[in-house]
Amino acid sequence: RNGVDCSGLVCQVYQTVYGKQMNRRSQDQYLYDIAQYLNGNQLKTGDLVFFSIGKRKGDVNHVGIYLDEYKFVHAGNHGVVIDDLRKDYWIKYWTAGGRIKN
Repeated sequence: RNGVDCSGLVCQVYQTVYGKQMNRRSQDQYLYDIAQYLNGNQLKTGDLVFFSIGKRKGDVNHVGIYLDEYKFVHAGNHGVVIDDLRKDYWIKYWTAGGRIKN
């Protein structure tokens, strides 16, 4: 639960589950690992969800993995957690969903 950041979690899961190498930074995952960008209602299990949190609008600095029914897993200050995309906080900072390249 502890000791990993959001992009590191994505790297670990994609390497372990899918045998896929991902870029290490969330911004790079957003720019280079995505084949198709998606709206929230287009997401499928395993897609990535990206957020721009902070002062620099447009800089992607948080990523999670979509599970199902608007739930996603991510790593943050409180370890690895499952959260709901419909929460006001995540809606406020939403950038895009993305399906990774094959």
